[in-house]
Amino acid sequence: KFGSLDDILAAFGLAELPTAQRYGILFGCIVFTLTVSTVMALLVFGGTFQRIAEEAKTGKVSVESDYRVRLERPLLLERLLDARKRLLQENYPNRMEPKERTTNLTKMLSSVPPPKDDKNGK
Repeated sequence: KFGSLDDILAAFGLAELPTAQRYGILFGCIVFTLTVSTVMALLVFGGTFQRIAEEAKTGKVSVESDYRVRLERPLLLERLLDARKRLLQENYPNRMEPKERTTNLTKMLSSVPPPKDDKNGK
């Protein structure tokens, strides 16, 4: 029979532990309980258990495979690339045209051949 919290702690061998470890065990139990209850709530409210029951009764799969579903919807990367192309065309129509104006330094550097190394390594 448990009359107080101290009796419960003594029954589980936690009475001699420091307070910090007791709090750690308590909060660990709370986190575990919340995690399990959250997963169960998501399974129930997400319709997973209902789908399992329907599939058991009918014998047919009610959810299409991931492969079929992905074929029917555009991928995120493709949508983002299309949006980027559209925004660039609308906001910067001349962006893809090559620039003909170059600086004198760029012209000089592009027309000068690279230096040749001599046998002394200079």
